[in-house]
Amino acid sequence: MRKKQRRTREGIKWLVFASAIGFTSSVANHPAVGKEPTEPVHETSRAEILSIAREVMTGAGFATLITTDDSGAPQARIMDPLPPTEELFVWMGTNPKSRKVGQIQADSLVALTYFVPSGPSYVTLHGQARLVDDAAEKARRWKKEWEPHYPDRKESLLLIEVQPSRLEIISVPHGLTGDPETWTPDRLDFPASPATPSATNASTPSPYSKLGPREIKALAPERIVGLEAGHGLGYAMAAELNRYPGPKHAIELAETLDLSQDQLDALHGLYDEMHSAAVQAGRELIEAERRLDRLFADATVDPKSLEDATQEAAAAEGRVRLAHLRAHLKTALLLDRHQTHLYYSARGYEGGAMHHPGH
Repeated sequence: MRKKQRRTREGIKWLVFASAIGFTSSVANHPAVGKEPTEPVHETSRAEILSIAREVMTGAGFATLITTDDSGAPQARIMDPLPPTEELFVWMGTNPKSRKVGQIQADSLVALTYFVPSGPSYVTLHGQARLVDDAAEKARRWKKEWEPHYPDRKESLLLIEVQPSRLEIISVPHGLTGDPETWTPDRLDFPASPATPSATNASTPSPYSKLGPREIKALAPERIVGLEAGHGLGYAMAAELNRYPGPKHAIELAETLDLSQDQLDALHGLYDEMHSAAVQAGRELIEAERRLDRLFADATVDPKSLEDATQEAAAAEGRVRLAHLRAHLKTALLLDRHQTHLYYSARGYEGGAMHHPGH
């Protein structure tokens, strides 16, 4: 048994390495690597890395799930997961009769890799996969896009939850380029999770039991970092996925889109405007959530204060979303039809297959 487990882990490790080696080589030769940074260099915090990882994972849309078969050989397939949770837990659906189900039952160790070529950026999660066949959980995690594949949700859908134990990341736009000598990516380890029940165990613990201590219970530390930094955090999905490009990625794709200097100047102005508004609204949202949290923590909440606090938080979050969506609307007016087509082609949206929120 130990020998098989060792083969399993080595198989996953080498498949992840083989799929990433060409990418890391391109990172080493990427124009952004080796240039003087435009901002002062600082050591990236754990919360910042988690926020960047979530942005890359959400942006990539699809992911490669790697399991092992009964001979210890790695098996890989493309999956359409839900966006990661704040703690980077990942949920996805599958056919209960698929091979991956038996492979996860035999060995729950898996790897999940996301890749964004326009960065370039990638994230690999190593962790434990859990099979979940619970009607309430299926309803909670359901994606409308799954309907053609799972006509009978009760019988034809089985959920997979990946609980991360280790994260590896390369993201050139965020300055996470790993070790230049060994090509080792930046890495984070996650605290060991308590043993989780099997899919047939009805006493599934609340997902809240896995959350660490939080200053504001409704906001993970890395989400606070993202709000303070004006990151997209999925707020621009309604625009980005309906062919309204965003300023940030349009600027990154300036050469591909053949932008004029006037267009580029206007896009930089739009991005600065969006970023300033998003940061301000993000801070207001954090403070609104803090006040709501304190009402319950101090046991001073009543119907009127609850209504006021929740409406304040909702209004602040609306301003965050508006800042991002308004920038996409204005960006669409700056680009011609051909440039918009090039943008979506470069971002991997051709045919509407890829779901890639962001700006």
